[in-house]
Amino acid sequence: MRDVGDILLTWVFVLSSILSLYIIPIAIKRWPRGARCRCPGPRRGWRFFLGYRWIIFRGGCWYNLQTLPEDEGGRVRCPECGTARRISKLLKEGRRMRLGLFAFASLAIAIGATFSGPLQDGGWAKAVPSYPLVVLSTTSIGEHRSDIRREVVARVYDGALKGRSASLLCETLVKDFRDDDVRWNARAAQEMLMKLWPESKEALELEIMAGDLQSRIVSARILRWRCKMPSDALLLACVAELQDDSGLVDWYMGMWNAKASAVYLSKWWEYSEQYVLAALDSPDTQQRFFAAIIAGYGGASSHAEEVVEILTPHLMNNRISGDSILASPALYHLGPTAIPYLKAQLLDADSQGRGILLHIIERLEYPERTLAQCLHRMPKITSTTHDPLNMSVQRAINKY
Repeated sequence: MRDVGDILLTWVFVLSSILSLYIIPIAIKRWPRGARCRCPGPRRGWRFFLGYRWIIFRGGCWYNLQTLPEDEGGRVRCPECGTARRISKLLKEGRRMRLGLFAFASLAIAIGATFSGPLQDGGWAKAVPSYPLVVLSTTSIGEHRSDIRREVVARVYDGALKGRSASLLCETLVKDFRDDDVRWNARAAQEMLMKLWPESKEALELEIMAGDLQSRIVSARILRWRCKMPSDALLLACVAELQDDSGLVDWYMGMWNAKASAVYLSKWWEYSEQYVLAALDSPDTQQRFFAAIIAGYGGASSHAEEVVEILTPHLMNNRISGDSILASPALYHLGPTAIPYLKAQLLDADSQGRGILLHIIERLEYPERTLAQCLHRMPKITSTTHDPLNMSVQRAINKY
């Protein structure tokens, strides 16, 4: 069917072009000239233009008024239709038929047939300047997978979008991160926002404060990847991501966002310290646990007692996979300040927790001793390293 349509459009283009090229010279040659003498007929309302006569004929009356006298107001009254018009309002002598309109209509049809194919394929978007095209992409006609959005994507990857156009597009793309029923729009938006960096930074920072849970998670991930220095808004967003959001977002997001945020906050501890320490009092168990881990690795001696109280239960034998591997090095990195608080936890600890606590205390009291010289050996909580207390926060969190 598409081939038949292309053939018909081709014939329409050819015939209309020939017709317009034939009529245009005739219309120019017979263009009305001379003095104004023809009566245009009575005034018509808008309904008159719904018909066809005004397209074909130049006037409704066409009576020759050339020999009639003017009144005091410079008007000439038509004896046939009774219309009184000024000389300047009369029509010129010449052919009554509108050949020029026929030529123009034929040319318009030829042009329309030429562009109808590209219009159907979305090729018209290539001729639109970048800023108006981006404005259209912010509306419903420029949504994901539309012709407008495809052209915008092509210009993004060609590096043609800069300045205000890029910023406006970023404000639209971050909204695709939100939880909706459109498939793969968030992935496509993420790739373009990465490409548009640093113009996308402002829109992403606004989204981590104003978006829904899903968009905040994705926006924060991009900012962690791209920002050379963390902003306060990003640090606050990372602290919020430490919370347990299982069941609130898709499983593939809930698995890594808290861990990635914990690693990032630990990396920028000197900037995130105040926000992480405030999360030690969080009612969310997971957020409080990760905040204690970060504070432990950061050596938050002023909050050593609180960190020890939060992490010590995770040294016990429980059904939480990998929590002791993560809690042990965090307590060790608190330093000697934590020793009295660790000793106070020995009375309520089980055999596994007691063994870990005694090993940490001995390592803190006698840092010169090697593992072989320690009287209290570390219980076997992992088989991937001989000294779990020296694991980095990245490696320890990966095992959690």
